[in-house]
Amino acid sequence: MNVNKCFLKDQIDSLFDLLPIQLENSRKTIEENVHKEDFMHFRHVYIVASGDSYMAALAGQRAFEKYANKYAVHYHAVKAMEISRFNEFTDKDLNEQTLVIVISKSGIGSRVIEVLKRVNALNMTGMVITDSIDSKAVELAKYSLYTDTPKFTNDRPALRSYFAAMVTLYLLAARFSEMYGNSMNMETMSKNIHDYMLLYKDKIAVYDEQMMKLAEMYKHANSITFVGDSDEQSSCNFAVSKVIEVTGIHSKSDDSEEYGHINYFNHYVVTNPVFFIANSLNSNMSRVLETIKQSIAVGRPTYLMINENSEVEDIEGLSKIMLPSVEDDVLQSLGSYIPATILANHISDLLDEPLFRGNIYPEGFNTIRNSKIVVYGENGNEIIS
Repeated sequence: MNVNKCFLKDQIDSLFDLLPIQLENSRKTIEENVHKEDFMHFRHVYIVASGDSYMAALAGQRAFEKYANKYAVHYHAVKAMEISRFNEFTDKDLNEQTLVIVISKSGIGSRVIEVLKRVNALNMTGMVITDSIDSKAVELAKYSLYTDTPKFTNDRPALRSYFAAMVTLYLLAARFSEMYGNSMNMETMSKNIHDYMLLYKDKIAVYDEQMMKLAEMYKHANSITFVGDSDEQSSCNFAVSKVIEVTGIHSKSDDSEEYGHINYFNHYVVTNPVFFIANSLNSNMSRVLETIKQSIAVGRPTYLMINENSEVEDIEGLSKIMLPSVEDDVLQSLGSYIPATILANHISDLLDEPLFRGNIYPEGFNTIRNSKIVVYGENGNEIIS
């Protein structure tokens, strides 16, 4: 009997009860805090985070670019370290037109605090998306969006909070669309998210069976690779993080172009699989298929997770894992990580692997929250606190 049970699958099963609650909670906090007169002047919007939250930022950026693409507003998903330590903000006029949206469930990570302190020092505007209403990040940010995600007994490693962050970002993009006079609105976005995610409900049992078979095959893999371009970068990176967190197996992500440049030369063995995540509605499919053929040609077990309304050619040696049909490509990132996460769950259970390698941090070296906070000025040469 396993001593160490993985709870990722439990969190996935809970998403369908969480779905209407999270949509309502996220919509409510946006309606209460985001008003046209306060946000119309922004021309640069940074969506900033670390870890899993950065992956939510990647998905959110695409929603903003698609639905709120007006008035020459630029959207950037950026890692917190880049904003806090490297980006230069020397144009004071532009700073006043810059909104920095920070995503942090806890609201207390060192880089999160560092970003918001720098934002305030340089006369930019900070917003935090968080599940911790009394956190330091809320104290520092001008605007706070409280996800109010219902508590769950076993919510580690993060998955429900990742979903909550994406839902909030998608609805926020719809709110910006409303403010700009574009066609998308929060009511329509809520319905689209709800209807799309429910398509996964009937597929969970299928994924469970498929991923258990793959887990038996690859539980002793040296490495598990996920390949996806900008449309599925968020889900690939999230899958990597879950594989590492719950199995300890090396995992990495790549895009379909870079994979062909570099990973082609790795030592490939039959126990090291590669999973492509793609959406046939996007313009990258010809390159994805070329890279799939490369992967198969060098002997790598190769799988494609793709929307079932695709018309992708059959390729000898390629196994397909079908995601729900989708008409709006941006929606797919809300759930395309689910099969890979179930795979991580089953490998973890088969290995009886403790979560986070049994919390192996030496005492005092979990630096996510106790890293020194340094606030830089307009460039990286000036420390202001």
